[in-house]
Amino acid sequence: MTLQEIQVWLKEKLEPITSEWEIESKWMLCQVLDCSVLDLIIYKQQDITEKAYNELLEMVRRRILREPIQYILGVHEFMGLPFKVGRGVLIPRQDTESLVEYIIQYVAGQPTKILDIGTGSGAIAVSLARFLKYAEVTTVDISEDALEIAGENVRLNGVEARVTLLKSDLFESVGSEVFDIIVSNPPYISEKDLRALEPEVKDHEPELALLGGLDGLDFYRRIIPQAKPYLKAKGLLIFEAGYDQSVEIIKLFEAQGYDDIGVFSDLRGIPRFIYGHFVNDADKTNG
Repeated sequence: MTLQEIQVWLKEKLEPITSEWEIESKWMLCQVLDCSVLDLIIYKQQDITEKAYNELLEMVRRRILREPIQYILGVHEFMGLPFKVGRGVLIPRQDTESLVEYIIQYVAGQPTKILDIGTGSGAIAVSLARFLKYAEVTTVDISEDALEIAGENVRLNGVEARVTLLKSDLFESVGSEVFDIIVSNPPYISEKDLRALEPEVKDHEPELALLGGLDGLDFYRRIIPQAKPYLKAKGLLIFEAGYDQSVEIIKLFEAQGYDDIGVFSDLRGIPRFIYGHFVNDADKTNG
């Protein structure tokens, strides 16, 4: 079969299951053939090998079963950087880039100690280490599978010297270290919403990285009070959250005495990122 014929066949197979069939078919072909998108046009009359065809068959079989394309390819781009992904980790979303960009602007190039809770693929931690050359990042996860993939991404992006990986249930293994910033994109899907997610998410991405309890707020209830001993005075605690959770998370911040609490929106205008600053007793007295 020629490349052109293969692309027609891929459309027939993928269009019924995804509106992104065109770009996904190009990603598959480029990976199997180790070529560029431009090559697909230039060499469209060229036959593909039997080996390449068989690899495409397996990719399409997995995609028809609604496995995410990122898992099939084994790699995903975040903040312009390459990240290995697999079944043990949540696929990094573009919305989360807004969280990383906020922290980069907040730090403004100053030496900074950052703790990333629930690292998954390491997307947040690795990106911060890459773009903040004076940052030291400690990143934790309870999942050994996630830590293994995060470790691969630390090495892939050349930030081994400034990223420390720890197996930890939240702060359990952090010790006595304190941080300028604590960031987390914790599991925040409610039990009800989990059942309504598309098959690519609910049937393939790890439930451990998705489910945040009955209302999705379990981890915020744990992290917000527990973070205080690990934050420097006026340190920043910042989260990503679900589309309808910002009001309740602000209340949790207020109940724990955080100051300068705020919210900003993702690229679609949804109030998804919530932050507060730790105020210790001495600061309150001086204020």
